[in-house]
Amino acid sequence: MDTMEGEGVKPYSFEPKYTAEEILERRRRRLSQSASAPPSPPAPDPEGDRLDNNDWCFCGECTPMETVLQSRCCVELANCRTHLNESIPCITAHPDFMKVCLEKAVLRTALVARLDTRGLDVRNIPAELENESYRYCGYRMFTYWIHGVLGRHVRRVIPACSVQRIRDTFPAADGRYVEFRFVQDEVEVVPEEYEI
Repeated sequence: MDTMEGEGVKPYSFEPKYTAEEILERRRRRLSQSASAPPSPPAPDPEGDRLDNNDWCFCGECTPMETVLQSRCCVELANCRTHLNESIPCITAHPDFMKVCLEKAVLRTALVARLDTRGLDVRNIPAELENESYRYCGYRMFTYWIHGVLGRHVRRVIPACSVQRIRDTFPAADGRYVEFRFVQDEVEVVPEEYEI
């Protein structure tokens, strides 16, 4: 392939780009889909009542979490509710959850792709990764699957049922986990009512 001097291969330059109008239309479509989602559950108990219990759980799979912020059920999140129905009462029961968030081959491939797009050397990545790598990649893949790409420093809490299922599949050797946190002063918090 001929290239001009000083001009190298530009990976991903063939990817389609959306116009501002197309982006707005996609957001409108997603919002209208959310409006047709199953009705929201009743208002949760006051925030302080979410610690040391799972009374706030509607799917039946959530476990008590370390913080109030992490104590969210998949049924409470509009983007999760679009995947739920009578036969799939919890997002962890969805067939795609296992494929996207728990399959080692998918997670390893996603990790390699992420490192490759960042220009890092991926030739020496071991065939079998540490559970921590699989776990963090599982969290990231859940977010991509449910919310799409959120943008730099935009974070969403993953439902407790999903976090626990990923932790059970890829446990920490010492049984200690890092709680969800926002990157201070750089995070755009997207309120639930504006989920896209």
